[in-house]
Amino acid sequence: SATGINNFKTYINNVAALVNNGTIDSNKVDAAVRRILTLKNKRGLLEEYNVNIDEKVANALNVVSTVENHNVEFEIAKKAITMLKNENNTLPISTEEKTIIFYEYSSHLKALDNAIAYLKKAGTEVNADNITMAPFYTPSLDLDSLKEQIEGYDNVVLIRAQYEAENLTDPDLDKMVELIDYAHEQNKKVVMMEAHLPYEIAKFTNADALVLTYLANGIRFMIDDYDSSIPKYGPNIIAGFYMLFTDKDDMNGVLPVNIYKVDENDQITDEVIFKRGFGLHYKNVNETNNPATSDNIIINIIMLLSNMTVLIKTSIYMKKLLLNN
Repeated sequence: SATGINNFKTYINNVAALVNNGTIDSNKVDAAVRRILTLKNKRGLLEEYNVNIDEKVANALNVVSTVENHNVEFEIAKKAITMLKNENNTLPISTEEKTIIFYEYSSHLKALDNAIAYLKKAGTEVNADNITMAPFYTPSLDLDSLKEQIEGYDNVVLIRAQYEAENLTDPDLDKMVELIDYAHEQNKKVVMMEAHLPYEIAKFTNADALVLTYLANGIRFMIDDYDSSIPKYGPNIIAGFYMLFTDKDDMNGVLPVNIYKVDENDQITDEVIFKRGFGLHYKNVNETNNPATSDNIIINIIMLLSNMTVLIKTSIYMKKLLLNN
């Protein structure tokens, strides 16, 4: 969209300004650009080539959103789901027990329905009648109402999406922490599922299980209703729900960043509580993924950032040209 493009331009300009004022070392930008150009040269991407745009577009429309590709997307999303804590084998959740899931967006409702469909296809017995979805905000987060709603349930799942890395002073976060403590007083197990940015999970270490999905977007339709081109949707919440209720697929995700402790003033400290590369397995909750196994994830992130630096470098170069002319 035009708004997204403008935001992207603003981001590039802001980073370029940091380079110009010395906050970011220009040598690092040069090195990143050089790595990308070297790779592109190795793959022949810098050579001139002729392409039929109409043919490419037609091919993309026939291939990009196919059922097969979305199945691969779902498998990738499952492997990214990261478990940081699992006390007393809280996960996977048995659907013979009653579970209430407090969701943040209405698109999470269909995400659960699709996850249940995937679970059944994989041979996992699911009693969907024992899973209840309830909104966090109606329209605000009413702690007393949430406490009333968890009565009669064995497990409580909270889904929260963090979009700002620095702001952990939201009063709603403190209400969630209090809700977790209250649920424990009522002998219930609590799972905290953090979507999008992972840093906020440090506020909820009192939960029995901690899970990261890295994306909060959900879905508003059933995937099985389509047998050809499928509309755009977010697979991560579906994959997150799927992984909560089965151990047929092991938890393999690992942290791409460090998670730092939060102090009593809701400020992020320098103390690392979950190190980059950390992630628990279902098969052995005491076994952590070797950080080396996160190489593919880290490489993908580096590649994304490196591509950004190409645009940043181009922006800086163009500005210099304009100034010189």
